[in-house]
Amino acid sequence: MSHVPDDLSEVFVNHYDNTIRSVIRYRDLSNYLPYKRWLRYPITAVLTCRGCVHNCIICGGSAAAFRQCYSRERPAFRTPEAVVHDVQRIGRFSNGPIFILGDILQAGEDYAYRLLELLSRERAKNQLIMELFSPAPKELLKKMGEACPGFCLEISPESHDPAIRKVCGRDYSTEALEDTIEDALAAGCSRMDIFYMFGLPQQTTQSVMDTVDYCGHLMSKFHDKRLFTFTAPISPFLDPGSLAFENPERYGYSLLLHGLEEHRQALVAPSWKYHLNYETKWMNRQEIVDSAYQAELELNKLKARYGIISKEMARETEQRLNTAIELMNQIDDMIASGREEQLTQLKDRVDWVNMSWIGGKRELELPTSLIKLRLPSTIWSLIRGR
Repeated sequence: MSHVPDDLSEVFVNHYDNTIRSVIRYRDLSNYLPYKRWLRYPITAVLTCRGCVHNCIICGGSAAAFRQCYSRERPAFRTPEAVVHDVQRIGRFSNGPIFILGDILQAGEDYAYRLLELLSRERAKNQLIMELFSPAPKELLKKMGEACPGFCLEISPESHDPAIRKVCGRDYSTEALEDTIEDALAAGCSRMDIFYMFGLPQQTTQSVMDTVDYCGHLMSKFHDKRLFTFTAPISPFLDPGSLAFENPERYGYSLLLHGLEEHRQALVAPSWKYHLNYETKWMNRQEIVDSAYQAELELNKLKARYGIISKEMARETEQRLNTAIELMNQIDDMIASGREEQLTQLKDRVDWVNMSWIGGKRELELPTSLIKLRLPSTIWSLIRGR
């Protein structure tokens, strides 16, 4: 690895423009879509950096992973001007939300405030999504609200338990997290997403359910429909390149898969349980899967109780989860009894669960306008070269 640039001014330049030119040149849109339903929900992303200043142990994009795998000793940040330029260019062809990837505080407060000042001048019509890797100062959140009206904010504490959070590399208090939630909502954040993970060091099945209880505490404390909590297992894999993958025993993990071919075979297994490439000292693979389903069912009830989701969506989610549990048990029985050839009989139901899961993911989506793309202005902009 010989080329590890500190200056990213020549990286990610006019990426979306080049894609649009290709669509027009070849009169082919479908092969350039980033995912199947992108035209219905055209979310886009703007990258702020390459690398990271943090060392979260389950992350394949941590400082240690970049150092070991990509020979990058320190992050390289794009200039605030380049980030805002991307936001401006995307706004010419899309009305969808724009995700500014990477905590803008990684490069320091001067960088963050400079970026927000430029965004304030731009006044983008698209809804902007920001992410935090740790709690943020109240003044910065206030500036986010002024610069990006209706902004969405995401943070991943991983666990409700500060001790587990610290082991994972997120060393901050629950009080600091709740202060950030309160300050963000007061600053005009239109949506605050909190993500929790299962399959962490020192995490037990009881701790998983305690995390769900804590989500209920947040809903009760803030009683604000702008606050969303999510839970999920680390899947399909513990990130190759992460500290936990490279040093599993040190962090209490046991790897079940090793080479590339084993991981490929796991991905075509009939149940996502067999995708998981790890267990921990505290939870085996079956316990991780069972806890994930139980946590999702309980969290779904809490969201319905506090009006975060509609009762109809809650019923659909509960039906999907119960069907998935039933199918997983049937698949396990067939594999255990050597009846793998009968798995094809479940394909239609498995496909239905997978497709209905896409409907469940809509809880993550932000509202968008009826007109999602601005193709005429895009074509005119390309013709003019601006």
